[in-house]
Amino acid sequence: MNKAGEICNEGVEEYRKGNMEGALRLFELAKQEDPNLFDAVINKASIYLARKEYDKALEEVDGILSKFPRAYRALTMKSEIFLDSGDFENAGRFADLAVKNSLGVEGPLIAKANVLMKTSRLDEAGELYAKALKLSPDNVPALRNMRFLLMSKGEWEKALPFASRVADETSLEEDLLAEGVVLEHVDRERADSFYMSMSDEHPSYPGLALAGAGIAERAGDSSRAVEFYKRAAVAIDVDERSDPDEMAEMAFVLAKGGELEIAWKLVSSPLLAKNANVLFAAAMISIAKGDLALAESSLRSALEKDPGNVKCSDYLLGILQKQGRDEEFSIALEENFALKYGAKVPDEEKMILFRFCVKAGRYERACEIIDSISLEAMGITAEQRELLKSRILSAGANLHAHSALA
Repeated sequence: MNKAGEICNEGVEEYRKGNMEGALRLFELAKQEDPNLFDAVINKASIYLARKEYDKALEEVDGILSKFPRAYRALTMKSEIFLDSGDFENAGRFADLAVKNSLGVEGPLIAKANVLMKTSRLDEAGELYAKALKLSPDNVPALRNMRFLLMSKGEWEKALPFASRVADETSLEEDLLAEGVVLEHVDRERADSFYMSMSDEHPSYPGLALAGAGIAERAGDSSRAVEFYKRAAVAIDVDERSDPDEMAEMAFVLAKGGELEIAWKLVSSPLLAKNANVLFAAAMISIAKGDLALAESSLRSALEKDPGNVKCSDYLLGILQKQGRDEEFSIALEENFALKYGAKVPDEEKMILFRFCVKAGRYERACEIIDSISLEAMGITAEQRELLKSRILSAGANLHAHSALA
């Protein structure tokens, strides 16, 4: 291999590592060594295409076509550039030229089929993908696109062998998930077994376990869902990219299944502490662990983030009542009713609130609440209501007097 080829191969290695700048630099050096080295030019154009830098990509390809107008690889790449930029007419034109100037090569056929896919000519696209796969049975782009084409047509049985072949070739999470989706439409039990075995084989792919949990939940199999979520939780590193609502949902299921420590891992990160659902999940786990102080703190934080969260308010009431904190409970109950009913709290609820205000020693507030309840609901006359208020206030005054003497 000449020097240009060696440099180009180094560029490919950098590309695989994700070092795009380093790869570009090496491909340019390879071009300087040999301006007609197709690999270097096509690889540079591929990077520019991935970056949506279409003008730079076209400049690279046109440099080759100005010298070799029938170079099918360059024509194919030019078709791909136009397709990605949305110029389907030119994408089709250059794909046709690539097919015309190649024989027994799958790339141009795939490029043309891609254009047909984009323009909804699915049957024609399928015929070209099939031709390409006869030439190169393990061609991953053709297999992927055939899979997608058949999935989009709802032909799940036909899509399955293509999905399986892609997954076998790449072992990438996205391709394994696609195979699972197809299996779900073909045979739910097979899909469940697939996700379980693949999550064993690829423990660093949480998406597989999450997909399996979804099947289990839809089937009402909570214990199976817990098993899948346990696997997913092991693979997940909670960071700023994590979906807080997804973490909260997983934590709920795990906590219900008794997996409190794993559930806690998903919701205890400070990075997620601004999400009300995460805070509520953390509160539920804390309650299950018997840590009511932490549960209360989480619920109050959740209500700060989401003041209208009735669930959080309900559970906070439960904690306050359990701990016999009557005054705080009566205040929280009033806030809870306001969340549920707004300004139109039913009289029967006001009666409940009245009794708890009296119990908490909030006598003046109890009298205000009595005034807002209809006489009919209370079953008394206006005079009787005034007498009741007088007794309440008198009892409060006496209690304060006894406290002062004590």
